[in-house]
Amino acid sequence: MIQLHELSKIGFGMYRTSAGHEEHLEALLHAVRNGCNLLDTASNYENGASEMLVGKLLEIIPRAQLFIVTKAGYISGDNLVSFRKLQESGKGLENVVTISDTFLHSMHPEYLRLQIDTSLRRMGTTYLDGFLLHSPEYFFEQQAAIATKAEYYRRFEQAFSFLETEVAAGRIRYYGVSSNTLSITDGPKATDLAELVAAARRIGTTNHFKLIQFPFNIIEHQADVYAPASKMSLLEMAALHGIRTFGNRPLNANSANGMLRMVIYPSQHFSSNPAADEAVHDKCFALLEQQLQQKKPESSLNNFALLAFLRDNWKTVPHEEAFNKLFYGTLYPIAHLLYDNNIPVEMMQLLRSFEQICWQYCLQTSTGRVISWLRENGQERLLPTIQGDTLPVVLCREYLHRGMDHVLVGMRRVSYVDELKPVFPPVSPVDAC
Repeated sequence: MIQLHELSKIGFGMYRTSAGHEEHLEALLHAVRNGCNLLDTASNYENGASEMLVGKLLEIIPRAQLFIVTKAGYISGDNLVSFRKLQESGKGLENVVTISDTFLHSMHPEYLRLQIDTSLRRMGTTYLDGFLLHSPEYFFEQQAAIATKAEYYRRFEQAFSFLETEVAAGRIRYYGVSSNTLSITDGPKATDLAELVAAARRIGTTNHFKLIQFPFNIIEHQADVYAPASKMSLLEMAALHGIRTFGNRPLNANSANGMLRMVIYPSQHFSSNPAADEAVHDKCFALLEQQLQQKKPESSLNNFALLAFLRDNWKTVPHEEAFNKLFYGTLYPIAHLLYDNNIPVEMMQLLRSFEQICWQYCLQTSTGRVISWLRENGQERLLPTIQGDTLPVVLCREYLHRGMDHVLVGMRRVSYVDELKPVFPPVSPVDAC
């Protein structure tokens, strides 16, 4: 088994990865074979398909050569179905936070046991290296009379006590917390690390609370900021107590002007024929408008807010998430609706061409926003200066230099893995069996 001090500095973040995508398995294998031994997934990622992807990997790579971390707490999708069955048996009825009819949250021991069972089954393994309570701050979405700090940390202690029994049973090795509000101050919705340490110590001084995960990037880096009240930063407090820190969202930073994807794309990826691009755009939307008029003469594309936004702002889509929403969540579904799920071949080719063109402009817009932010905020030193290094490589090195133990990066494609290989450990790669 891999020990904590043997973990690779760069971990494979498995958000938005799925066993249903062969390229995700190829990227995961490529990362592992090049020295990445840390995998971070969650029970709710892709409704369990991310954990199933780990299962596929374990058919190729020996289990002992990987450190697998998963998370639980979200109750949605298939997890909601399983949870309802648990409730019908009279278990897990307490400590449930209702966000909506289809989204609940819990860190009650009965639900955590169910989630560990599910994760082990999906991955085809007998143990988890790390098990994290996922976004426990949803606790504060309840009425103020219920959502007190005393009750919050009581639930942590209850969960930690249960997880120690799972450690004793050999089903998990270490446990911890993944939260967007981890802090060393006692804000209204903060998750105070000192309180978590105290809760674990009340269970036993030799507890297995050893892992914390939180956002850490060039904009959101509160974890390395000195706090006068505690006379240290969150990173320093974690190190003091022997707790490993995992930074997520290292390349997706929330700025005052929206999300920034911290990647600088080469200019060869940008459009070089604006006139031809305009022609494709105009023809695409003219045909969509024509088809809409045939089905509903009184209607207009203006009635579809996001589609109209794409029509008018196609050259300035700010980042990949917005692009995916506009195309895969808006343009294509509406086109299928207008053509009764039978889009003509020529029209589909036109839509695909427009998608490719818009993607080039998206990369150009995203790159411009990132460069502008770095310059406006005095961070020009982070712009790549060494031939072969890219901004993600420079940033990951920066985060590790600041004291993060591990940086979790989404690497769904082999090319993403190759880009980050300069930060991978200089160790003998894992050989596939």
